[in-house]
Amino acid sequence: MLLIGGLALVAAACRPVIPPPPPPQPVSQYCAPTAPVAPADYQADFDALRTTYTEWASADGAIPATLPDGRTVWMFGDTFVGKVDPGGAIETADPLIHNSFVVQTGACFAPLMGGAPLARRELIPNPTANEWYWPAAAVVDPTTNTLHVFAWRMQAAPAPLFFTEAGFDVATFALPSLQLQSVQPLPFAFNAAVPYGSTALLDHGDVYLYGSNNTENVYVARAPLSQILTTPSQWQFWNGTADPGTLTDPANWVADPTSAQPTTWINTPARYFALGASGLPDEAPAAHPWVLPYRGGEYLATAKSADVFSADVSVFTAPDPWGPFTYVPPQVADTPDNTVDSYGAFSLNPLSANPMIVYSTNVSPFITPPQQPPPHTIQNYGPHFVAPTSLP
Repeated sequence: MLLIGGLALVAAACRPVIPPPPPPQPVSQYCAPTAPVAPADYQADFDALRTTYTEWASADGAIPATLPDGRTVWMFGDTFVGKVDPGGAIETADPLIHNSFVVQTGACFAPLMGGAPLARRELIPNPTANEWYWPAAAVVDPTTNTLHVFAWRMQAAPAPLFFTEAGFDVATFALPSLQLQSVQPLPFAFNAAVPYGSTALLDHGDVYLYGSNNTENVYVARAPLSQILTTPSQWQFWNGTADPGTLTDPANWVADPTSAQPTTWINTPARYFALGASGLPDEAPAAHPWVLPYRGGEYLATAKSADVFSADVSVFTAPDPWGPFTYVPPQVADTPDNTVDSYGAFSLNPLSANPMIVYSTNVSPFITPPQQPPPHTIQNYGPHFVAPTSLP
């Protein structure tokens, strides 16, 4: 018996050690059978992307930028990196990075992040240990073959939100490679009360940056596309009056941002007064409006009344990028209004046969015991694509 036992121990000692299997390697992209057209197509494709192991598990934002070669860059903020189970639950071990892209080429969606496979980092690197970037809007400069991404510079802060605005910078990417070239601040002082760059519009060679604050005012700045980073004196700030006969007068634009005046909003519904101090008629939405060219040379602005504190999405039309913006009833979409926060609603392709409203959801940070926040899933964290009920 002892001999047999000894032989067994010797055999065990000589048995080769089998290393654990290597971790599964992610794939580079998800490709659908056909390119998406309608909102339901985009929703299905982004859901499939998140359950395909590309390491891009889910993110909020889905802010689009169309490139000259026809690709679309979808820009995202906080991004879970790792796996999603077949039911849509984001694994609790998945780490979080603060920004990423998804590059759409026809029917294929390829996440773009920093770092390396199995060691992903932010695409736009964090400026300091306690700061990070959230993409907000972007414009393409075809002359220099670059993509300028306007990005919030965020800073860690106490609960309940754990963040606050620290600045607004511009991340410039080379095209078509999408290699990061530089990150630099806008050439005028940052004002958290008027965060220019929260949305952007490129129109007739000028870049318009919009910023809103919690008193339900929306401000707008503009500069020629070629000089948004190099010539501070080229930036102008809207200081116009409500008189339609003077709205196009160059004197309504000033060089001093402290002299800026809010844009005009007309027939705003009463629900838009939720955060305003005065509750007067014709206040602007508290959320950041998304402005695009529209029918007949007009412009369409899309916004929720109070972002995470409201469940409505409405549209406004204007004759110029600086307004005046007139509310067009009824509201065009509803978003969740319970333990899930919804925010950032904007229009996409409003002139096409398949217009979309895109918004994001996240688990609410305001849930208090004895309630417990639900776990993150692709249903409660990430982008949602819906068709507007109507457009003017």
